[in-house]
Amino acid sequence: MDMTEGGSAEMAVNRKGPVAKDAVTAVQAGLAAWTLLFLTFATFGPWFHIGVAYALTSGALLLSLVSLYLADRGYHSVWRNPGTRGVAHSGLAVALGLPALVVAAGYLGLHIAFLLPLVLVFFMIALVLGLVVFSERATARARGENFFRDWFDAPSQTSACGYCGDRTPLTQGRWARNRWLCPTCSTAFPGGLA
Repeated sequence: MDMTEGGSAEMAVNRKGPVAKDAVTAVQAGLAAWTLLFLTFATFGPWFHIGVAYALTSGALLLSLVSLYLADRGYHSVWRNPGTRGVAHSGLAVALGLPALVVAAGYLGLHIAFLLPLVLVFFMIALVLGLVVFSERATARARGENFFRDWFDAPSQTSACGYCGDRTPLTQGRWARNRWLCPTCSTAFPGGLA
């Protein structure tokens, strides 16, 4: 498929069809995270209780992580399902979830940094290791999705198998790990490919 006309990013933005469910859910999780943060800020004053503030901020931290995870899934599902759209929703979810994560972690992290310095070091090491694992996973995903997108033929709704290279209609193939597989390779590798 010739990617010089239109470009793959433009193709994803200008699609018509249903919005990916993960992208919409990611935006909702980001909005819920900000709602919990604003409720936390509303309790500062005469109604302040440290337990409620910790619970609300921890909930906002958890929801912002869920928002970022679902935004990633929603973005990739748009590339894996050519009939859907939702790249803009995934971008909005990242724009909501990332600042909420920073604010919630800031309010919770300052207390941890003063009380337990070892916990902070552990979380920093875990964060670095998590980012390394995530980048490796995202690279492998992108490689498989780029192969699928390069060989996708919109008029016939077919793409090449990521293992054997045979053209397969979208209704017959499936995704296994990071590759689009034809029915033959799907049955040969039921658990997917490493």
